[in-house]
Amino acid sequence: MKRKLRIYFNFSSLFSTGIFAAVAVILSFSFFSAKGQISIPNTTPVTENFNGMGASATASLPANWKMSAAGGGATANWSTGSNVTATTQQASLGAPTSGARYNWATTGGADRSPGFMTSGSYANPNSILVYYQNTSGLVITDLAVSFQIERYRINTAAFSLTFFTSTDGNTWTSQPSGDIIAGVFATGASSYTFGGPQTVVKSFSLTSLNVPNGGDYYLRWIFNTTGSNSQGVGLDDVSVTASTCTAFSITAQPAANVAVCSGADTSFSLTAPGATGYQWQEYNGSVWSNLANGGVYSNVTTATLNLTGVTTGINNYQYRCVVTNGCSSLTSN
Repeated sequence: MKRKLRIYFNFSSLFSTGIFAAVAVILSFSFFSAKGQISIPNTTPVTENFNGMGASATASLPANWKMSAAGGGATANWSTGSNVTATTQQASLGAPTSGARYNWATTGGADRSPGFMTSGSYANPNSILVYYQNTSGLVITDLAVSFQIERYRINTAAFSLTFFTSTDGNTWTSQPSGDIIAGVFATGASSYTFGGPQTVVKSFSLTSLNVPNGGDYYLRWIFNTTGSNSQGVGLDDVSVTASTCTAFSITAQPAANVAVCSGADTSFSLTAPGATGYQWQEYNGSVWSNLANGGVYSNVTTATLNLTGVTTGINNYQYRCVVTNGCSSLTSN
């Protein structure tokens, strides 16, 4: 009498997004706006240096940039109603002391830098936010970010900066690689640097992202100027370079479960157009392990896993396939 072997194949997905082919795309911020966000439509570089703000004390920020209300920097979301889109002071010479949202510049220079100086009447902390959307037709997987912070007034209170990202403008993720700790801009007696501000450049990468085509992405800089006796600082020259991938999916999944007799042959297949690599795995009841050709298994690195002469020893084993194309991976379900 033949003993019937039932083998269950439960393909659990590790990733809910597609497999991708890596392509580098340069992104940064510009004045271009489409439907309420900075559009990233292709590989054309865009930059934001804020020079288009001009020299007005009440200069408007570029489209899709915002500043928090005084003291609201730590809780400001993109949709916070008290956010503003213009500065209240301009400073490129002299000795300003008023707490405000500043349009900073060097004396006689056209280079602008929006930022803050706080006081007893203008609360700390404060933030600058930006919103853009991926319209490239690809998936953003990594971002190389750079920006600079410029100091126009030295003072006795410490300054620090914290950097955050978000995919919805409400829930924020701390990105310490973009932070500036207290002490980097050394404190000192009140003085001004309009002839040449101290500048700190931050350059770092945000990896393992998954911003789909049409997906949103937000940046937030929180300026902590420690209340009164504030230093005067601003943001400038924001640039983002993205790595993107061609989105793809498994279009035909393996069979959910198969029953075969002991000693029989069977196989499991999937279809993933564009995939360049396959690795079948087995789950023996405790751990997932990569399969190697041998024993009952063959073609373990192809789209079709063959099992020849199955035995009762693999009864109820589970199987799945991880497919890749050099950019990311997707696991069958």
